[in-house]
Amino acid sequence: MNEENVNGPVIVWRGNRKKMKKQFALLLALPLWAAACTSNQTSSPSATPAPAQLPTAVYRVEIEASATAVKVGDRVTFTAAIIGNFGNPMYYIEITDQGDRPPGMFISLIPGNVIRGTTGSSAVLGLVATSVDPDRISATFSASSPGTATVRIGVNGEIAETDGTGRSFLNYVTIYSESVTIAATEE
Repeated sequence: MNEENVNGPVIVWRGNRKKMKKQFALLLALPLWAAACTSNQTSSPSATPAPAQLPTAVYRVEIEASATAVKVGDRVTFTAAIIGNFGNPMYYIEITDQGDRPPGMFISLIPGNVIRGTTGSSAVLGLVATSVDPDRISATFSASSPGTATVRIGVNGEIAETDGTGRSFLNYVTIYSESVTIAATEE
């Protein structure tokens, strides 16, 4: 038995080395040969593929805020309508305090009102409650200190698309709402 180290794991050769190399080469070539035998190419090699079509539905996130000017201690609720059919959606809330690098606070949620993760924090807004449905997300925050914060809500998920040949496929996209700025002042 001979062992060779070929830039990685050890390959163990057993039996006739030349015969095994030929068998291995045939094994690698078999899928290519099978694909060539079963393909139904009806177009000429010089034909150009049809351009990809855009999804038939319009995908977007529309955000509303219960107020854009609040006093410290007041609550503000953000509601976002998710337009379009997203498969396996995950929702995001980004909060950026004035002067911070975006995002200062990042919350990810999935349907069933499950918070998957939170990073960072906001000095202006503190999370109170969330509600997540497949086509709507709302989040309530309490103004905790004076300042301004920018909020946007996004969704990431699968959308069904078709290419120029009529074949369907899933594409993962992330779409965010417009930003909404909240100003919090002393009581």
